[in-house]
Amino acid sequence: MSALADDHASEGRDSPRGPIAEGEMPDDVVAAARAGAAQSVSPPAWLNKWVWQSLWKVVAVGLTTFVLVSMAWRAQSLLRLLGLSLFFAIAMVPAVNHLHAKRGWKRGRR
Repeated sequence: MSALADDHASEGRDSPRGPIAEGEMPDDVVAAARAGAAQSVSPPAWLNKWVWQSLWKVVAVGLTTFVLVSMAWRAQSLLRLLGLSLFFAIAMVPAVNHLHAKRGWKRGRR
């Protein structure tokens, strides 16, 4: 096996170069880890703004939907009566036309 395979096989316990002491890391690995940690700590400013804008839009849409559904639920009986009265008004049109044409009754009060 090659030296690289030996390193992977031993999982860092004993390498051909000798045992690796705990806390002993190459400088470039430490620098890359610190750079990655520094980048992951603070998200970009536009992302933070986008998240808050989206959150407020979701809250506004949810609240508006809740208010409209609540108003419709409370006005349920009124809406039912308006629908029923519209049905009766349309249903009476042929009878009123018949009374006006055949019997001479006026459509209005006078």
